[in-house]
Amino acid sequence: MKWSSCILIVICAFINFGYAHDADKAFFVIEQKDNVVVVKAEFPWSIRTAVLRAFPELENSKEQHEFDTAFFSYIKDNFKISNASKALSLVSVREGVSKGHSHQNNYVLTFEGKYFDTVTNTIMCNLKKPQSNYHKLQFEGQHLEYMTTNKVTRFIINSRQESHLKSYKYYYLSILVVCAALFYFKKRKIINF
Repeated sequence: MKWSSCILIVICAFINFGYAHDADKAFFVIEQKDNVVVVKAEFPWSIRTAVLRAFPELENSKEQHEFDTAFFSYIKDNFKISNASKALSLVSVREGVSKGHSHQNNYVLTFEGKYFDTVTNTIMCNLKKPQSNYHKLQFEGQHLEYMTTNKVTRFIINSRQESHLKSYKYYYLSILVVCAALFYFKKRKIINF
């Protein structure tokens, strides 16, 4: 009785360590660096299935370079960063540093260009289950978070620059209102200058 209770307690204590990461979730950290945009991507094991579904001819391939080429094409077709409707070029896809989980794949994607305002992400949306892609952006000194899914595949970044322009519009509008009020009161001779 004592041994079975101890075994049950040990199993209950460590049961969460046995679960793999969700196969329908991917994580992306997007950063502007110098003249490139660097994306650190963490894919679940199911990324291989998504690539094989997009390139079924790889099913019987034994060559790693064929899979690498197909993977690059898959990323290029399904993860797009653009600035004013002009897509940034995908320069490289390389393996990232593993965080110790064997059921995930880490990659670093590098795009040529610095400025962007739209991200379109349909990675693993070709699988039948609902897909969620989580994005953390370090953009113009801000930390922003967005999510794409099978139904909502892109997001537009609300930049600080855009909000500054809105602030300036209100600033100039308020100056105009104050000037109009002063002109009105001067004309009515309520205030003397």
